[in-house]
Amino acid sequence: MTFTMSPPLALALLLAVTVSVAFLAGRLPNHQAYGLYAIAVGFDALHSVLYGRHSWALASTLLASALTVAWWRGGGRLTIRRDLRREPRR
Repeated sequence: MTFTMSPPLALALLLAVTVSVAFLAGRLPNHQAYGLYAIAVGFDALHSVLYGRHSWALASTLLASALTVAWWRGGGRLTIRRDLRREPRR
């Protein structure tokens, strides 16, 4: 048995894992993580449309919309903040 993955689903998983690691490491504020998760869920919705899972695509689109609203209300920026624990350069 072999397992293959479509490119949109692979991008969604890669982005979700990367965002999770950055968020858990304290490098990504909540609202920025929401924006990046919205992109990942959008890739999942694209995968669902391409492979005929239209009800899942609708659910993914609604989730991506909610995450986008949370991102926008939080400031709407996608920047990774610097590590503030380091001493300033001289």
